[in-house]
Amino acid sequence: MSHRTAYQDALKMLAARSHSIYELKAKLLRREWPAADVQAAVERLQDQGLLDDREFAVQWAEQRSRLKRYGPERIKLELLSKGIDRRIAETVVDELFSGLDIRSRAAEVARQAATRWRNMEETALRKRLLNFLLRRGYSREESQRAIETCLTDIFSDR
Repeated sequence: MSHRTAYQDALKMLAARSHSIYELKAKLLRREWPAADVQAAVERLQDQGLLDDREFAVQWAEQRSRLKRYGPERIKLELLSKGIDRRIAETVVDELFSGLDIRSRAAEVARQAATRWRNMEETALRKRLLNFLLRRGYSREESQRAIETCLTDIFSDR
């Protein structure tokens, strides 16, 4: 297996979707490319501006925030699991959420989820919504405030 082929394999992976450096190295190594070839391919891609952890982190975080409505903690954990440096992950997440009203967003996410469980008793609904929001990456404090807002709306309509 040559360096050029490992590089071409990496290019094909990047054409399908962006990857972190860690992800790309792991995939190439799983395909049994020699470590030296993998490192050379990664360095070449970085030199060409085709592989950048910060840019990957920004794209990943924006997508997860917009499409999945994940909160800051979940996105940060996902970035870390993809091999993104902690400082980069924290900076990207802080920048992404700096202009957002997280409480309102968490309340909106809770409201959408609560429609599926609208027939539940209030205490059970509170517990389910809290666990749901925590899994989505919202802090306990943000989640509890969002639930208060959400349930005030729901139970005033009943």
